[in-house]
Amino acid sequence: MGRGPSLSIEKRAAVTVLHNDGRSVRYIVDKLNIPRSTVSDASTRFQRTGCNKNKARTGRPRVTSKSEDQSLILMSKMNRKLTAPEIQSRFNENHEHQISVTTVKDRLHKAGLWSRVSTRKLLLRHGNRANRLQWAQNHKDWTIENWKRVLWTDESTEVRGFWSKTKNICPSRTFGKNAPRLYNSYS
Repeated sequence: MGRGPSLSIEKRAAVTVLHNDGRSVRYIVDKLNIPRSTVSDASTRFQRTGCNKNKARTGRPRVTSKSEDQSLILMSKMNRKLTAPEIQSRFNENHEHQISVTTVKDRLHKAGLWSRVSTRKLLLRHGNRANRLQWAQNHKDWTIENWKRVLWTDESTEVRGFWSKTKNICPSRTFGKNAPRLYNSYS
């Protein structure tokens, strides 16, 4: 069974005062509504140390300082595509002490920075880019009347039952031959 919250300094002082007044442990337990062992421990500690304060609880010291935390955050914000292991290796190159990937993640999470998977972009070949640029340059001087005569169409493919886990998504240029095609036109 774990320990409960530690006794406040005020209650310890009250235990000490009542104990020094010659009150019994039973009286102190009933008066302050605390366990008997706590009363005994508090009075014994005061007799031994002469003070009612808790011992300093050091805990494990932090591996990074506040300025180092800021440098981790800045590193992540400067290049959002950096992974935690990459940030860790860059940090460890420039500092005397080494930190773990978990430490990097903890510091970034406390700053509100969470990992994200970047969206997949449409794959364009170099030739397609050149053709699009050429088309745009050929039509940059068109008037509104010219554009009104254009019939705009859109082709999309409907895929049913697609599982959208990122590990199952592979970029592709074409869809399957059996997928139904939907056509929309705008004038």
